[in-house]
This record gives sequence, structure tokens and C-alpha cells, in this order.
Amino acid sequence: MHVRPRCAIFHISAFTASLSGVACAQIVPPDRGLSPERRTQLEQICTDTMQLSRGTTHFEDCVDVLRAAARKNDQPGAR
Repeated sequence: MHVRPRCAIFHISAFTASLSGVACAQIVPPDRGLSPERRTQLEQICTDTMQLSRGTTHFEDCVDVLRAAARKNDQPGAR
């Protein structure tokens, strides 16, 4: 089977991108242990205190950081 160089590069690029997407998905843990009320509270910090708009990258980054900190802080014996 003959594969054109451009086609091969495209497939390699697509495969690499899919692997990096899987790696990123595994790095960010789900909201285990955070109640819906706690998640809402953290989102309100980003909108009300930080004045960030929902749906923006900055808002998502803010929520991600606060959720990670909350998971770590809310663990038994964390204090």
C-alpha cells in the first residue's frame, strides 16, 4: 500500500493530538468529593469576586484552580 507523505503526516498529527487529549483528560481529576453546593460556591467566587464571565477560558481556569484547592483542602486531615 502506498501512502502519500502529506496523508501520513496528517494521520501522525491526528494520532498525536488524540493522545495529548487523552493525557490532558487524565490529568484533570473529576469533582470527586465536592458537593454540588461547593461547586456552585466556587463558581460564584469566579463570577462575583473575580468578575469573570462564564464560558471564558479565564473563568474555566479559575474554577479548575479553586476546585483543585478545595479537593485538597477538604480532605480529612488536610488542616
